[in-house]
Amino acid sequence: MLAGLVTGRVGAGRLMAAGLVLEAVALGWSASIMDASVPYGRIVPALLLGGIGMGLIFAPMTEAVLASVQRDDRGRASGANATVRELGFALGVAVLTSVVTRTAGPLTGGTGFVDAVRPAIWLGAAVVAVGAFAALALPRHAPSATAHHGRSGSQALTDAGPPDAPADAGSGTRTGSQPTR
Repeated sequence: MLAGLVTGRVGAGRLMAAGLVLEAVALGWSASIMDASVPYGRIVPALLLGGIGMGLIFAPMTEAVLASVQRDDRGRASGANATVRELGFALGVAVLTSVVTRTAGPLTGGTGFVDAVRPAIWLGAAVVAVGAFAALALPRHAPSATAHHGRSGSQALTDAGPPDAPADAGSGTRTGSQPTR
């Protein structure tokens, strides 16, 4: 919630980069202390750090996506954003699971499982760290839909005519018997 409030001042890319760095540190921290007998209390700080990182990622990401499209396209953009995010989660889980199963010896006892999971968590940390650099490449302020399309949303609607108008509606002429506005 707080990240959404400061996205406009700081920039989505910077907040996302900070969140991805925190997430990478949290994953690396988890991998480094992972042991079959580690007490839960020792893992909690890494989980909290990762949670803060995630909070800095998702609100600015959504803001960046929605700010880059016309108002009428925000529903589609939001749906596409959610779909790509879920596909990313699924792909990440699939890749990291394949790393676990590839490196796993006998998964008897906690030690075998921890030994198999640790490389996957380190890989996840590395991928997230690369994502932090990619997030820094985003412009500080997303281009407005007006700048992106060269006219305001209301002007674009006026130029294009109503949604059910034929393609040449923007020229002021209509096909068929409909009067010109």
